[in-house]
Parts: sequence; structure tokens; C-alpha cells
Amino acid sequence: MKNLYFVIIMLLSSMAFAQESTDDKLSKLLDEKQYDKVIKEYADNTEKLSAKSLYYVGFAYYMKEDDVNSLRFFDLSIAKDPKDSKPYFYRGVVFN
Repeated sequence: MKNLYFVIIMLLSSMAFAQESTDDKLSKLLDEKQYDKVIKEYADNTEKLSAKSLYYVGFAYYMKEDDVNSLRFFDLSIAKDPKDSKPYFYRGVVFN
């Protein structure tokens, strides 16, 4: 029974680390202003991205002045985490 708990904990923690890893990669790419790379590598994989990652992809589109896609990703981010204020803010900026 202890082995089962250990396996479950290991699986859950590995999924959490994988999620953080994607967020960290996207944050670094944005810091380096590699917006095209963010879009090319992550925009087609929306189901597997966290709310934060969806926000980052939306921000990359925002920086490329692609309002339609930036709004799409900000909306996806909001749907996954309605408590994060950043996608709301940039969504408002796009409409301004």
C-alpha cells in the first residue's frame, strides 16, 4: 500500500514540475523577446498549457500586435484561472 501511495505522489509531483518547466521556458523566451518562437512552439497546444502559459502565449501575440489571437489566449487563460488579473489587464489594453 505504501508503494502505491509513493507512485501516486511521484506521478503528481512530476506533472507539477513539468507544468512549472513550461511556464519557466515561456517566461524566459518572453524575457528574450522571442515572441515568434513562443507562438510557433506553444500556440497549437492549448489543452496542455496552464493558465499562466496561455497568458504568456497571449502576451507574445500582443507584442506582435495580433489582437485577435492575443484575446483568444487571454480568454483561455481566464477560463482556466479567473483569479489571475494579468490576462484581464491586457485584454482591456487590447480593447483600448
